[in-house]
Amino acid sequence: MLHTTLDEIWTGVKKGLHDEVGAHDYQMWIQRLRTVGETEGELVLGCPNDLARQWVEDRFQTLIAMRVSEAAGRPVPVALKTAPEEEGPGDKVSQPPIRQLSLGMDSTPAGGGRFLRRDFTFDRFVVGEFNAFAYSAAMAMVNGARGVNQPLCLLSKNGNGKSHLSQAMGHEIKRLRPLDRVFYVTVEDFAQEMVSSLHRGTISEFKEKYRRNCDVLLMEDLQYLTGKERTQVELAFALDHLLEAGKKLIFTSVYTPAKIPKLHESLFSRLSASVVTAMEAPDFATRVRILKKKAADLGLPLAREILEFLASELTESVRQLEAGLNGVAAKSSLLQVPMDLCLAEGVVKTIVRQKSDITLGVLKRLVCQYYHITNEEIIGKGREQRVVKPRQVAMYLGKRYTDQSIQSIGRSFNRYHATALHSIAVVERLIRERGELQRQVEFLCEKVEAGEF
Repeated sequence: MLHTTLDEIWTGVKKGLHDEVGAHDYQMWIQRLRTVGETEGELVLGCPNDLARQWVEDRFQTLIAMRVSEAAGRPVPVALKTAPEEEGPGDKVSQPPIRQLSLGMDSTPAGGGRFLRRDFTFDRFVVGEFNAFAYSAAMAMVNGARGVNQPLCLLSKNGNGKSHLSQAMGHEIKRLRPLDRVFYVTVEDFAQEMVSSLHRGTISEFKEKYRRNCDVLLMEDLQYLTGKERTQVELAFALDHLLEAGKKLIFTSVYTPAKIPKLHESLFSRLSASVVTAMEAPDFATRVRILKKKAADLGLPLAREILEFLASELTESVRQLEAGLNGVAAKSSLLQVPMDLCLAEGVVKTIVRQKSDITLGVLKRLVCQYYHITNEEIIGKGREQRVVKPRQVAMYLGKRYTDQSIQSIGRSFNRYHATALHSIAVVERLIRERGELQRQVEFLCEKVEAGEF
């Protein structure tokens, strides 16, 4: 029978694709495909979810159709269909199928730490060459692929999706295994919780929580471990227990463990065992897809020429793309004008001009004027509170608004790399606490973004 023949042909072709596409891609994408039917001589392959269907369609469908046609001795069209495992007689997979998480799902902390963002899910994550390996590694860990037991470290500059991908893993793990205790925290959260437990005399409960009561640890911003000696020691002990128990560990960082200054040797050895996956800035085609996806999510009827213009001009990061898209929508709404190419050009010019005009020197002057201190004081050796806080704020603004490395920011203030990292972390923590410093920083950010410097 035709269906049986196509099924047998696919079984043979599938085995041959292992060496052709490579073991990793085979395990992640090809192995999950199975025949679910045929229509007028067309082979229909079932994919476990929409993301897998899109990925195979973009990268492997032409190759699969070619190999199947060669094996059949005649042209055989190949169609892809999102289908649950129970559909069709094809290959069975050991991992559960990955359905996409509903955006209405509860986003409360799964076990400890912060809330997972409701929109940071796999179905809203756009995959391209710049993040393909990171995405594959994340999916492999989530689905418990054999041989994937090492910790995972997602590495990228700010704004390129590492937080989105790590939180998407948290959402999907909770959907697949609701009883798993997922802790999503930043390094600063972990350090602050440890300090608080020391002050309250509850350090034993803190240790028990992270060593015994955690199944999945999602930890952001490893670079801020610099200078936190006690935090590093406690984290190393916690990781020992979690690794021995076979728990899942996912980290994000701007730097590899080898480039994080003053990292304790015991912690360095544990973090260095992670699978480090770099996520670069997206290429043009992926930037267009990202904008198209986000515009659809926001209900923005943007013409393709506008999307392509934004994608061609805003090349730095996903976050910059979002700023451009939001800028077009906001300006159109405020001025009551259509979202056309002329409007997009004005928004892009503002973003690019501000980026080029904002320098560390400009930020220093702005901060000095606001806090009534001199440039000599902000770069000097003084440690008075009236000088230290403005200096830390200026470093934070330097990281937020310039392309300068942490080393360069530190040198600009006559400080070491580790001191600059610590200063930025302090400001970020105080901003989260929503006190007076947050209001001061917001005011300064408004000045910068309005070009009033």
